[in-house]
Amino acid sequence: AGGRVFVEWGVLSRLADEGYLAVAISLPGYGNSTGPRDFAGPFTQTAVLSVIQQLKNERQVMPDRIAIQGTSLGAVTAALIAAQEKDLAGLVLISGLYDLSAFFKQRDSSAAKSIRAAAMAQTGGDADALRSRSALFVADRIKAETLILNGALDERTDPSQAVSLANRITAAGGHATVKIFPDAGHQIPLADRE
Repeated sequence: AGGRVFVEWGVLSRLADEGYLAVAISLPGYGNSTGPRDFAGPFTQTAVLSVIQQLKNERQVMPDRIAIQGTSLGAVTAALIAAQEKDLAGLVLISGLYDLSAFFKQRDSSAAKSIRAAAMAQTGGDADALRSRSALFVADRIKAETLILNGALDERTDPSQAVSLANRITAAGGHATVKIFPDAGHQIPLADRE
């Protein structure tokens, strides 16, 4: 569905009513977007960074007041972007993977196999490609205030990676909070997220 779900859920209009400019981005290959899917790789990161830069160029945003929320593959992408964007103010990561190789070695569920197949198809699957899409290795560069949400029953992620990411961000001088929802899977109920 891409970024359209945030429109359908009313998230964008609610934020706009509060005075924020809210933008939903469909990652390349999702929703109605064009371009190849590359599992949060360089093409995807460049696409999202281009939207941010366009908003800055048009003076639609205050450069030091930008926050990004990413869910699932969007969380992977958002974390990697936060490591590059030094003036990013806030980051919310929901149900993401932050060390792809470790996840693929540790998890053997059908959901994990499906994610692994997509990652291998979109990246070629070599160690460098997986590492370059793993935010745990660049967590020390994330300076935005960070909130990480994960379901304890999520078979598509590893909740311990959410904790590790928060710990690494904090250890490097950043500020991260993690919340693990004990009864939630990959889809954390919207009311709980709020």
